[in-house]
Amino acid sequence: MAGGSETSRLKHLYDQVRSAFFIAPDLDELFALGDSRSARFEPAAAACWSRFRSRIVGLIAALEVPYELAHAGVMDRLYQQFADPAMAAPALFADDPTTEAGAARLERARRDARHKVEEFRSATIGRNHIVESIGVFLMRATAEAPFAASARQLLLQGTVLCWAAYEGLASDCAVHALDGRPLPDPDAIAAAYAALAPDRALLRQALEAADLRLLFARQRTICRGATIDAEYAASAQLSADAIGTPLRVPPAELQAHLRSVIAAAIEIVDAVDRHARSQPPTVLS
Repeated sequence: MAGGSETSRLKHLYDQVRSAFFIAPDLDELFALGDSRSARFEPAAAACWSRFRSRIVGLIAALEVPYELAHAGVMDRLYQQFADPAMAAPALFADDPTTEAGAARLERARRDARHKVEEFRSATIGRNHIVESIGVFLMRATAEAPFAASARQLLLQGTVLCWAAYEGLASDCAVHALDGRPLPDPDAIAAAYAALAPDRALLRQALEAADLRLLFARQRTICRGATIDAEYAASAQLSADAIGTPLRVPPAELQAHLRSVIAAAIEIVDAVDRHARSQPPTVLS
C-alpha cells in the first residue's frame, strides 16, 4: 500500500512537471521509422532526412534545458552529500593534495563518491528521490514569475522552430523533386508532394494532418506577437472570448507537433526518394 501511494504521489508530481515543462521523448523510438527507411535512400534523400533529424534533435535539446538544469543540480547536490564526508576525512589531510600521493587519495575519494551516487540512483529509493527532487525544484521555480514566463516563452519558440524544421525539410526536398519551388504553408506542401506521389495514401494522410495546420497557425500567431487574434481563433476553433489573450502551447501539444512533422517528413523524403529512383538515368553527351 505504501509503495502504491508513493508511486501515485510521484506520478502526480511528474504530471505537474510535464504540464509546464518539455521532457524529451525516447529519441530512438521517435526516429525509428525514418532511420530505418533512410538506410535505403539515395544520397540526396538521405541527406535531407539527416539535416531534418539534426534540426529536431537540436530543438529537443533546447526545449529540455530547464529539466536538464534541474537534473544536473539535483545530481550535483547528491554527489556533494556523498563526497563531503569523504573529502573531510582526516586521512585526506595526511598528504599534500598537490603531491602524487595526496592527489591519488583525493581521486579515490571522488571515485568512491561517484560510485555511491550510482548505487543510490540504481535503487528504487534513490530513483524516487531524484524524480521527486527534480519535480519539486521545477514546480517551485514556476512560482517565480520570470522563470514561469521564460518556460512559456521557450515553448512558443520551440513551436516556431518545429514548423521551421518541417518547412526546411520540405524546401530541401523541393530542390531535388520540385524544381525548388517555394512551399509557404501546409496546403502548398501537401498539394506539391501529393502530386509527386498520388498513389501514396500514407503521404496524403501525413501531410493533411489537422495537427500540422494547427502548428502552422500557432507559429504564425507567435510571429505576430503571440496574442490570439480572430484568424487564429477561427483556425483553432476557439470561442471569441479567447481573442486578445496570450497564446500558450502546452508541452504535450508541442510533443504532438513534433511527432506530426516527423511523420510528414518521413513520407516526404520517401516520396522524393521513390521519385528520384523512377527517373531515367542522365545520359552524358
